[in-house]
Amino acid sequence: MSDSPNYMAQAEAIFRRMLSGGKPIAFEDAARCVATPESVDRRCFGSIPVRLRRDGLIVEAGFRRSQVGKAHKAPKRLWVLADAVKGGAQ
Repeated sequence: MSDSPNYMAQAEAIFRRMLSGGKPIAFEDAARCVATPESVDRRCFGSIPVRLRRDGLIVEAGFRRSQVGKAHKAPKRLWVLADAVKGGAQ
C-alpha cells in the first residue's frame, strides 16, 4: 500500500499553506481539501492542530461556526501561525 496517499500529511501541508496567508483559519478548511475513502475516520485529522499548538507553531485566534453540514454549525477554533502573532507584537 505504499502507493496510497498519506491523508494526514496532505491535510497538514494544506493547513500550513493556508496559515501562511496570515488570516485565521479553521482546520476544517484544510480537511475539506483532502479526499479520503469512506473507511477513513476523518476525526483523526484533529490530532494535527493539537500537535502544532503543542509544538508552539500555531495559536488560537478565535472561533466561528462550522461550515460543514455534518458538523451542525458547531463552533470551530480558528488558528494563526505563532510567528505572525509574535511578529505583530514587536
